[in-house]
Amino acid sequence: MDPFALGLRRFHTPYQVWAILMETGFDGGAVASLVVVYDRTVSLYISSGGGILREGEHEPVQRAANKLLEAASDSLDLLLEADHLPLPVPGQVRINARSFGGDFTTASTEEALASGHHALSHVFRAGYEVITQLMLFDDQREKRERQVSQAGVST
Repeated sequence: MDPFALGLRRFHTPYQVWAILMETGFDGGAVASLVVVYDRTVSLYISSGGGILREGEHEPVQRAANKLLEAASDSLDLLLEADHLPLPVPGQVRINARSFGGDFTTASTEEALASGHHALSHVFRAGYEVITQLMLFDDQREKRERQVSQAGVST
């Protein structure tokens, strides 16, 4: 993914990081992948099937996504330069950041990041806030769709 192909230039974004891929490994080899791009792309993919796609246009989701990009930008010096991005193993979270200066990555256990004591816990929490907002929006959308469907059946 090239930021210039997306129309992003360093002066267009207040953040050094323009994309985040936060992946969590689960038993059985499944991986949950949160994708946040400054162009308002926000998606959650589950390797075993499903996900919530392209919901970054919704304000609560976008606010949370911007906080994640800001947190990652502020912590970029804690990540390592990356030439490849391996998948996380079960129980591991891998935080991958694309910046105008290159690709960066790190991995830690979900437990360590969730504890609040890890140097990147704030990035992890910001990522989970994006997931929370995605799930809330998706739940609201499903309720609206059921109401519309039920209204159409009863008329």
